[in-house]
Amino acid sequence: MAKWIWRSGELIRQVNANNRLKQIKPYIYTAVLSRKTKKMTDQKGFIPNIKSIFKPMIYKIEKDNGKNFDRYQTYLELYDHMKRVYNGEYDKNLTDYCFTHFSNLSEWFYDNCKPDDNIPMPFKYIIDEIISFEYSETDREILINASEHFMTSF
Repeated sequence: MAKWIWRSGELIRQVNANNRLKQIKPYIYTAVLSRKTKKMTDQKGFIPNIKSIFKPMIYKIEKDNGKNFDRYQTYLELYDHMKRVYNGEYDKNLTDYCFTHFSNLSEWFYDNCKPDDNIPMPFKYIIDEIISFEYSETDREILINASEHFMTSF
């Protein structure tokens, strides 16, 4: 347990030493803790590489293997909790952007749970919601695909 606390403290020190990283604390803590759980608890001398969480993590959200639902729900609850803990200390829009851009968990959430404002909506869902009343099905598909391309080109 002491190693876990030291590693978590090291992560917090890394984030707090950088003004840019402090702006997205909830995303960073959630991404590291959900992606690197085993290393954080088991690997001696492990120090999280924060750069690694700025690469997309594509979870297998297409089907439930019996464990996925609970794990993804836990990750989303962790993200929501981190946002509440650090309320007022981070850039909400940038943090939500990172969360939706660097994983597909918000997509899973909006496909499988009752949507709420605590979890950011994926950009393609926002586009779909906006254009669903004004465009044909073909036009909507073109716009959604274009929006996905736009979001992945950053």
